[in-house]
Amino acid sequence: MIYVDTSTLVGASTPSDYRHQACLQALQAVDQGGGACSAHSLAEFYSVMSGRPRPLKIPPFAAAQMSDSFRRRFKIVTLTADEYLAAVHTAAEAGESGGAIFDCVHLACARKVGATRILTLDVADFRRLAPDLASIIVAP
Repeated sequence: MIYVDTSTLVGASTPSDYRHQACLQALQAVDQGGGACSAHSLAEFYSVMSGRPRPLKIPPFAAAQMSDSFRRRFKIVTLTADEYLAAVHTAAEAGESGGAIFDCVHLACARKVGATRILTLDVADFRRLAPDLASIIVAP
């Protein structure tokens, strides 16, 4: 199972991003082999796509439809309250603050689904937070 984080979904959905083609190709490969993303990614994707400055911003309804398409395309991984708190403690124990918690949530979801590969545009951050998974954390 290949786990896809929000940055890869955004890259694949943003034609002007220099990583767009690589992200698109990665998602096509995921379609063939089976993939997963977190429920959090659906909300995070919506936030990014509908909240960016123009000309990249897309209308809220279009962003919601795109999130829906990922819901149909991937296995959606959710965390329990205890699993969320474990991710918070992982961040705290690593001395991380702020947005690093969201990377910890992604990593917890990837672990939960038994990912054999984790696709992200934030490879260095993910590897820093989960050195034991470093060999399967890759950029699209």
